[in-house]
This record gives sequence, C-alpha cells and structure tokens, in this order.
Amino acid sequence: MKTSTLRLIPCLLFGLLVLSACEKKDDTPPILTILGDNPLLVTIGDQDYVDPGATAADETDGDLTSAIEKEVNVNVNLKGNNYTITYSAKDAAGNTGTATRYVFVVNQTDYLAGTWNVTDNKIPPTGTPIQTTYQETIIADDTLDNRFWVNRFGNNDNARIYLDRVTATQCQLPQQELTCGNPPALHRFFGSATILDTNQIIINYTEIVGSTTYSGSSTFVRR
Repeated sequence: MKTSTLRLIPCLLFGLLVLSACEKKDDTPPILTILGDNPLLVTIGDQDYVDPGATAADETDGDLTSAIEKEVNVNVNLKGNNYTITYSAKDAAGNTGTATRYVFVVNQTDYLAGTWNVTDNKIPPTGTPIQTTYQETIIADDTLDNRFWVNRFGNNDNARIYLDRVTATQCQLPQQELTCGNPPALHRFFGSATILDTNQIIINYTEIVGSTTYSGSSTFVRR
C-alpha cells in the first residue's frame, strides 16, 4: 500500500502542474466609460460642480462601478480654469483601469472675444453728426457669465465699458460713468445691443458729457 501511495505522488504533482499551466492569468484591467460630455464645458458661476461620473466593467469581476475612485476639485467661479478628473478602478487580480475627463470653465460670450472694426455714428443735439471708424477689442469677463467688455467705446480713449447678454441676441448696456476721452471728461453711457450673428453687433446708446447728450450707434464687424 505504501508503495502504491508513493507512486501516486508524482502523478498528483504532475496533474497540479498541468492545471497550473492551463489556468488563465488575469492581466486585463477594468474598462472605464465616462458618462456625459468629455470635454465638459461648465459656465462661470454655475452651482457647485456635479460630476456625471463613470462606469467600470471587468471581464473577470464584472461590474466594478462601485469601486471607482476619483478626486473632483472644480472651481466654477473663474473663467479659464481647466481641470482633469481621473477615474480609476482595480480588479481582484490587482489590474487598474483609468479614464480621464477634461472640464473647462467658460463664459458664454467667449465666442465674441477678438478684434472688431467699428463704425460709430454720434448725433449731437445740434450740428453735424459725427462718424468715426476704429478698431475695438472685445474681452469676455473672467468672473461673470454673459458679460463682455470693450476698451474705447464710442471711439473715446480709455472708455472701458461692459455689456450683459440677456438673451442669445440681445444685450444691455447698463448705465456707467467714467472719465475718458481726449481731453478726459466725465462720460455717462447706457443703451442696448443686438448680436446679429457671430460677426456683427449693433450697439445703440446714449452718451452724456456735461450738459450735452449724444445719440449714438456703433456697428461692430469682426475682423
């Protein structure tokens, strides 16, 4: 009996070696799928960022979505902040899968930013209308969505004023007072604007300098 048992041992060892050699090694990481847009655009001042998340699936362990780890640190209060969110999940064999989402904080008037050719028509209470042409730069605000700035409004030196877009095509020019022009003087501006398309804007405004009130219209055409 003892001899027979001893003879079986090599067979058992051989069988274990064969089974071990045939066993498939798991070296495939989980596959992560990002939910929602990627890159994801969020506007300045949105409520606290809510991440759409991701899913994870492994060919051996199945659904590993609940095992996903991520770190989200998105500040929606400043335009130009660009973030990456990396999702990772590990299976039972120790394989780690990852996926990355890109998040961009934007102003919805970013598309207006750039250099424009302006034709300005200013009508005084009496006398001849004044027409001038000049170049203007539009800058989207860094902290308030739908606000944009111009730097020499009405062809006045240092006349930096802002407009607020209230619909897709309509803007308000809230009343603003500042010292500008040549020679410098206190100016008051207010009015409204229409965005005809991505290449043309018309601003109708009132400009008050001292006791003189002008009615003006500026046509912006993208360069």
